[in-house]
Amino acid sequence: MERFAALVLKVAIIAAVMFVLVAALNGPSKLGIDLGYLAQTCLLFAGLVLLSGTVAMLCGALTGRRVWGIGGGAFVAVVGYVFNALGNQSADLEWLHGLSPYYWAFGNFPLTNGGQPIALLAFYGGSLLVAAATALVLRRRDIGV
Repeated sequence: MERFAALVLKVAIIAAVMFVLVAALNGPSKLGIDLGYLAQTCLLFAGLVLLSGTVAMLCGALTGRRVWGIGGGAFVAVVGYVFNALGNQSADLEWLHGLSPYYWAFGNFPLTNGGQPIALLAFYGGSLLVAAATALVLRRRDIGV
């Protein structure tokens, strides 16, 4: 749970820095970004990163190998990105958007239209579930039950 809390803290700091930097440049650059939509976009970004990070933790816990943990998190990120890219290429492949966390986060263009609350729930709720599963896996591994 400490590693999960550290991951949450790191992701929150990155999202906050991203918000502050874009907000600071919004006026001078004449971007015209609504700060509420910017906050929602930063929360979606953080949720996407947190989901990949917790999957990485779970894969590492299941296998006991760091490389498999990194691979699991990278799998979520890369395959999600590929599904989004393929879904954008053809109307026949648009169904892949439903499998892509990138589309869940950014498919609605949250900087201009606002974020989807269901996507936030999916990211943060899913991350909590994966973190709980990781804790259970580690508990069983540590005590050998």
